[in-house]
Amino acid sequence: MRILEFDEKRQLMRLHVETEDDLWTLHIILQNGDKIIARTSRDVGLGKESRRIPMTIILKVEHTEFQEFTNRLRIHGIIEDAPERFGIKGAHHTVNLDIGDEIVIIKDHWSKYAVD
Repeated sequence: MRILEFDEKRQLMRLHVETEDDLWTLHIILQNGDKIIARTSRDVGLGKESRRIPMTIILKVEHTEFQEFTNRLRIHGIIEDAPERFGIKGAHHTVNLDIGDEIVIIKDHWSKYAVD
């Protein structure tokens, strides 16, 4: 896992996921109440139709699920911020994190263990 940015003042870390072990480490580090900023896609109703729209959201983490058989980390939570036009704030959502993805994690406090 490559740390691209660590802002101690805002307790924010931007990471690039490089291996399956990185996904497992994030599964251990992410806790209920943490926030993530990530690219995702969501089905959004546009009139009578629905389309899968890519977007960047802020998600308040409820729990994570590591899927070893798909090399994926599923992060479940509630959308705290998203493009206003879609009206999805407060909705439940799952972000799928794969090898090669970037993610921003915001914690109330980063432990020394998590930073190392």
